[in-house]
Amino acid sequence: MNTRIQDLKTQALEWFARQHGLELIHLSPTPDPLSQKQIDEKFAELIIRECLGLYDSIDNGNLPHGTDNYFLAIERHFGANK
Repeated sequence: MNTRIQDLKTQALEWFARQHGLELIHLSPTPDPLSQKQIDEKFAELIIRECLGLYDSIDNGNLPHGTDNYFLAIERHFGANK
């Protein structure tokens, strides 16, 4: 898994742990379905925010990852390979 994606996944897990007064090490490797749904929703939110940040950067004239092509910038940002 790409390191940026892994970072966002960790952030989602840390968020869940904070919301429930847990330490990350106390989270079960396979959380119950409701907990997993909350973690997945936060993970998706973090990915969307990251993409919006790239879009905003391009819209303001910056060229993240050396391109003004939004899709290519996302692909490069998350390390997607074709």
